[in-house]
Amino acid sequence: LGPVGQAPVVSSIMALDALPASDPLRAGFIGVYGNRWANTAVTASDVILTLGSRLDPGQTAMDTSVWKRGRRIFQVDCDPNEFNQRLRGCRTIEADVKVFLDALLAGRGGWRVAAGRSAWLAQIQAWRAAWPDTAELEGCRGINPNVLVQQISETSRKPFPFLSNAGHNPCWSWQSLPPRDPLPALGPTGLGEWGFPLPPAPAPSPPAGGP
Repeated sequence: LGPVGQAPVVSSIMALDALPASDPLRAGFIGVYGNRWANTAVTASDVILTLGSRLDPGQTAMDTSVWKRGRRIFQVDCDPNEFNQRLRGCRTIEADVKVFLDALLAGRGGWRVAAGRSAWLAQIQAWRAAWPDTAELEGCRGINPNVLVQQISETSRKPFPFLSNAGHNPCWSWQSLPPRDPLPALGPTGLGEWGFPLPPAPAPSPPAGGP
């Protein structure tokens, strides 16, 4: 949807790999643990299309009046019980997200790119440059975790699944690991706790010449 409609895309935790880091329309990770520029872009928007998210405190923080102020919010979900749980007044659409997107994209021939779109995308990039995630702990003693996560990604020879434990570890990973294929970062959400990385970790390759 982003590349077709030229709309910037922000992601919650479970959709971090919806667009690769190299895509100019990927505007970052939102929420209380998200990128500062992505949250700023959301609160400066006039229209938000939400796909498959209940907009819980992880995305909106506690003061929902700030998150919804002055903008129209369309919420698409296949489960009507997810509508208006905390964020009241959304325009709700009960539909499977894939079915909704297929129908939406089928009519893209009549879409118009809004005036000022280039300036809006440039503004988001300016916020990203002004508030890089690696500067959040600038000057801290020891290892800057956001810098470390980026360095791990940059030195890898190929895309890899990045698993993190509970605590601040997944937050730094979600903020700073550039999304690639496969899933860029997978950490404990919901009821996930310490020890989470062990079950989803890929099995090691057997040694050459042995079982």
